[in-house]
This record gives sequence, structure tokens and C-alpha cells, in this order.
Amino acid sequence: MRKRTGRVILRIVVPLTATYLCFGQTTLPDFGDLTLDQLANVKITSFTKKDQVLSQVAGAAYVITQEQIRRSGLTSVPELLRLVPGIHVAQLNGDQWSVSARGTVGAYSNKLLVLIDGRSIYSPVFSGVYWDLGMPLLDNIERIEVILGPGATIWGANAVSGVIDIITRSSQDTHGDKHGMTVTSGAGSSERAFGSVSVGGTIGASTTFRGYYGGSDSEPLSLASGASADDGRSSMQTGFRLDGEHQNSSWMLEGDLFRGVDNNTGINPDVATQSQINGPANFNTLAGNVNGEWRHTFSQNRELKIQSYYDYANRPIPQISELVTRTWDTELQYNLKAGSVHNFSVGGGERLIFEKVSSGGEVTFNPSQLTYVNLNAFAQDEMHFAHDKLLLTAGAKLEDNHFGGLAVEPSVNLMWLPTKRHSVWISAARSLRTPSLFDEAVDSPFTIIPASAATGGLPVLDHTGGSPGFSAEVLKDVQAGYRSQLSKTFTLDLAVFYDRYSSLRTFAPGSPVFASEPLPHLDVTGYVANGASAVGKGAEGSLAWQVLPSWKLEASYTYNLINQWLNPADPRGSVLDTSGGKEPPRSEWRLQSYINLSKTWELDSFLYWTGVASPVNLLGPDIFIPAYTRLDVRLGYKVGPGWQLSLAGQNLLEPRHLEGIPELLTDYSYVKRGIYLKSTWRF
Repeated sequence: MRKRTGRVILRIVVPLTATYLCFGQTTLPDFGDLTLDQLANVKITSFTKKDQVLSQVAGAAYVITQEQIRRSGLTSVPELLRLVPGIHVAQLNGDQWSVSARGTVGAYSNKLLVLIDGRSIYSPVFSGVYWDLGMPLLDNIERIEVILGPGATIWGANAVSGVIDIITRSSQDTHGDKHGMTVTSGAGSSERAFGSVSVGGTIGASTTFRGYYGGSDSEPLSLASGASADDGRSSMQTGFRLDGEHQNSSWMLEGDLFRGVDNNTGINPDVATQSQINGPANFNTLAGNVNGEWRHTFSQNRELKIQSYYDYANRPIPQISELVTRTWDTELQYNLKAGSVHNFSVGGGERLIFEKVSSGGEVTFNPSQLTYVNLNAFAQDEMHFAHDKLLLTAGAKLEDNHFGGLAVEPSVNLMWLPTKRHSVWISAARSLRTPSLFDEAVDSPFTIIPASAATGGLPVLDHTGGSPGFSAEVLKDVQAGYRSQLSKTFTLDLAVFYDRYSSLRTFAPGSPVFASEPLPHLDVTGYVANGASAVGKGAEGSLAWQVLPSWKLEASYTYNLINQWLNPADPRGSVLDTSGGKEPPRSEWRLQSYINLSKTWELDSFLYWTGVASPVNLLGPDIFIPAYTRLDVRLGYKVGPGWQLSLAGQNLLEPRHLEGIPELLTDYSYVKRGIYLKSTWRF
């Protein structure tokens, strides 16, 4: 298999290199947004909620720019995160993704906080992110900021292993680039059809606007046999954004509506037949939001920021016909520079959450409907010493969470900049994954064990049960790194980390209960408990090399090891919330090449390898996802001013491969090879 994969890579890469050498005799343009000088000085806001230069961030951070998005050939936000060292991405089926950072792999990676323009899309019902629901159009994204490691001091609970902040373009950019309208359209084998229209303009002298409409229709993935998995999906979305300025104030108001149709397969444990029965699970998803931000600059040293949003999401899953979350959130932050040393930030906020779960089957929640308030306050001081060559940042967040109670999440970061092109940093932090409605209130049958001598001659129906006493999971993290721009054509970024987890989720068995319907059987419930601990450690490294003015290479490598164990006090028979204890080390690497063949032709390729993964599996024995190699190639052609075509091939090395498994009662789907043609017209 490795020899065949190697031959395929050579057959593709060698001709591409030869093509470049042939075209490369002419004078080619620079990369503009992809130059290393610009990337080293790109602004990032997610680390402290203030503008910082990426090269001076005292933590592991990565930014995906709009130019990288355009040239990647990838078609969704979770796929784009494959570009980030330390992030593991797996497509589970037509509408579900696993995205995790420095931790276990699973559909609901519950320790990664994801935001869109500062608006949290982390589900408080299941502790995770629905990556198919309400993601921005790729053309409307300015950049994606990724913080690896805890971010709880700034963002609060559930920012345990990382923070992903998807930042959309200002409407000033939509109008200011002299392209008031953008029309995209495309079709292919995996993405059967997709397109969008975006319109920008001005209102009066100081306000700009953008409105958009888009949709897509995706082909189902396949089963191991090659047959259709019947998990295709289609979606439509529309929205707007307004940006304005007045004297020393600036403001933003945006809103989105999203509707999707998902087809999936539900696996239901059936006592009468003592087997798992597969059946279609088709449902509609609906989401909407309104998000506003206001900033006022009192002076060069003082600034006030207020953000408030409302978010609605109804994302059913197999066996749950309605899963509604409504969130009202308001946050305030005040920044103050005091002299040449101190840069203070203080703030706080309130989040009101309404949750409702309706089930047409045996899955129940008690209570099934809940309204509660979470409160928070934080303070942080960034201290500059030795003429800005030494930066010490210390802070803490205090949260009063409905499920987790009162908790403190502190952090401290130290950075040394011996020169402008080199920096060394170290940090320590404590963060929490707070309980969810699932942890405290669920009762869900998930598998059936047929009758045998070992079961006393009766079938056993296994349940997952919530526990009101479940408390927050805790992470204590230490990490260090080195970041360097060795020259104008070469940059290097390294990070190592050590994580200590406690009070992790386990499932402790309850006493068997005899039931007579629909036939005599035993009900056994595994109740949620805080019965495990873990150690995680690893390293991430990335480099970028501007080989020629017209050719850039990026590469990264990630190593991650997780070792979990049950606490001695946990009841006998408890199981970990993973496929096993000591998971196999997980390694990943990527190599990305951007080539300008001429003033009108672009050639970009993405080679990605991920090692064996052991995802969360609530349905039975340990399952290991085999290692796989992925190759994507994109060819871009500039037809004329404002009009560009691109032809992209994805997963070119094999017909299909398995990337992960769902956690909640669905079958396995295999990702297929695909190709698509896209047109982008700006005028």
C-alpha cells in the first residue's frame, strides 16, 4: 500500500514540478498577502481580546488568512482547520465533523471553544460544536485565529485545549476593494452544487453594508462496500453586516439565518429482536443570530468595548426530534494603559441560556427544558519590562456557572524578545470544561447485548444516564515555545506542552433493573461520573519558506500522547469516556505548496498525513482509525479583471478512506475522492 501511494504521489508531484520549471522562466508576481513579512506582523485579537502582532503572542497561535482560504481548494471551515498544526480534523459523515486540539478525538470534542466574531457556537446541551450549522461563507471570512492551549482567562469555561475564532470581513472591505458584488458558483462530484451572491455598498458618509445569500448541495459519503451512506445534505443561508464610525467610536451589527436538510442513519437498540436496527434519520436544522459590537476610544490609552448577541439553534440528531438552544450574551471590556509598564484589561458579562430537548423515541432528558444564567468577570495585566523585551501577562477569570458553580481560571505568560525576529515564551494556566445538560439529565439507551449464559439468559439494554452531581473537568497546563523569523524568506514556530487533567468524565455502572416489556430483559445504566484522570503531552512545529518570489512552502508536524486512567475510588466496572486508557501516540504532518505559474495561472497543492487515531466510541469495543494520506491539488486561472476559475481535486490518492466514527448511534461513513470547478466573479 505504501509503495502504491508513493508511486501515485510521484506521478502527480513530478509533473507539477516540471510544469512549474517550464513556466518559471518568466518574471512572476509576488504573493501579496502570503509574504512572510506580512504574516509575521498580522494582527491577532483572540489571545487577549486586544490587537497584538502574531510574532509577539506569548502562546501557541496560528492564523489562516483569506489568501490561504482561497488557495487551499478546501470547501468548508472544518476542512480549513487541517492547515493548523495541533488540530485534528476528521469527517464522520455527511453532516458531522470531529475537530479537536491536543486531546481525544470524537464527534463532540468538548474542550475546544469555537467562536464567530466573538459569538460562541459551543453547544451547552452536548458540550461540543455542530460544524455543519451556521458557518460563514468562506469568501466572507477575513481570517481564522487559532489559540492552542487554555484560553479561559479571556474566553471562560470550555476554552480548555484551544480557541478558534472565525473573524468575518468588515463590510468596508467588501465595498472598499472596488468590488461591490461577488458571485461564486461551482459544481463537482462531492459538492454537487454550491454558490453565493454578496453585495456591498455605503449608506451615507460613514456606514458600509454587506448582504449575502448562499447555498450548497453535498453528495452522500460511502459505506465500506462503496455503496451510498445516504447522508447527503443541503443548506441555504443569508445574512447582512453593517459597519460604521463616528468620531472616536466604531460599531458593527451583523445577522445570519441558516437552514439545512440532513440525511443520516440512526442505529436503534431493539429489545424484541436483540439487535441494533438501522433506519433513516432525516431532519431539518435551523439557526439564526444577531451580533453587535461597539468600541469607543477615550484616548490613546483608554478604550471601552461592548458586545452583545442573540443566538438561536435547533439542531436535531437521530432519536431527538428537536434540540433548541437560545442564548443572550452581553460582554463588556475596558482597556487601560498605565505608563510604560502596565496594560490593564478588565471586564465581565452575563449569558442567559434557554434549552429544550424533544424526543420522539426512548431518549429522554429530565428536565427536558431549562433556563439559567451564567455570570463572569475577569482582569488581566500585560506588563512591559526592559524596553519591551520582556513581557509578563497575568490574569484570572471568575465564573458563576449554573452547572459548575463558582470557579477561578487563572493564567500567566512570560515572553522574552532578545531581538525583533526572535521570541521565547512560557505559560501556565488552569481551565474548566463545565457540565452540560447531557451530563446531568440524559437517559439514553445506546446498545443491546443479546441473551447468553453470561447475562443470565436475559438480553441487556445498556443506557447512558446523567448525574446531577457531575462537576467540572479540570485542566492544568504548562507550555513553552520559540518563534523566529530567521530571514525574510524563512520562519519557524515551535511549541511543547504538558497537560494534567482531573475529574474527567467516566460512566459508572448502576444496578441491573428487571423489565418485562417488550420481553423480559435487564436495564443497566452507566451514570456520568468524575472518575478519571489523564496526562497529555506533545509538540507542534511549523515552518514557512519563500523559496522564490513566486513559490512558497509551508510544513508542520504534530505529536500528541494521551494517557488516561480510572481513579481508584471509582466504582468497579466504570469505563472511560474514550476507546481506551493509553491511546496510541497521534502524529500528523502537512506540506502545502503555493506556486504562481504566471500572471494568470496558480498551482497549489496540499499533502496531509495523519496517523492511527482512537476516537471516542460509546457503542462497543475499541476502534482504531487507520492512518491515511490525503493529497489535494488546485489549479487557478485568472480569466480577466475580477473573474477567476479554479479546478480542485481532493483525496486524490485513494477512492475512499475512514476518518472517524460518530458517537451517537449512527453508522460509519467513508470520505470519497472528489473534484469540483469553481467560478468567482467580482465586479
